[in-house]
Amino acid sequence: KYFAASAWVGGDVVEVYTAKLYVASGLRNADAATTAAIKACHDATSRACESNALTGNGFIQAYRLNGDGDSATVETTAKRAKEAAQANCKKQKSTACELQALFDSRKPGLFVHDFAGAKAQ
Repeated sequence: KYFAASAWVGGDVVEVYTAKLYVASGLRNADAATTAAIKACHDATSRACESNALTGNGFIQAYRLNGDGDSATVETTAKRAKEAAQANCKKQKSTACELQALFDSRKPGLFVHDFAGAKAQ
C-alpha cells in the first residue's frame, strides 16, 4: 500500500491561513505520510499545521466551496474522489464547487497546492 496525506495551517485564526495544501504521497505507511505533510507545511509557514486528509492506495481531491472555502476529501478512485467533493459541496449548500488538484497516493512526492491560484479541473 502507498499512502498520501495532506496538511494545512491549523487553528481558528483566519489571518494565519495560507490557502495552501501540503501533500506527501507515495509513502509506505500512514504515519510517515502524515508526518511528512505536516513537516512540509510547518517548514514552509513556520506555523502549527494539522493533517486534514489521509488515504492508502487512493486519491486526495482538493476543492473549493463558494469561492473561498477550501477543502480536501479522499476516496479509492479519482472518479469517486471527484464525486465525493461534489456531494460535499451540495451537502454544504455551496453556490459554487470548484474541483482543483487531484493527488494519487501511488505517485511519490511532496506537493504544495495553492487553492487561491489553482485552476479548476
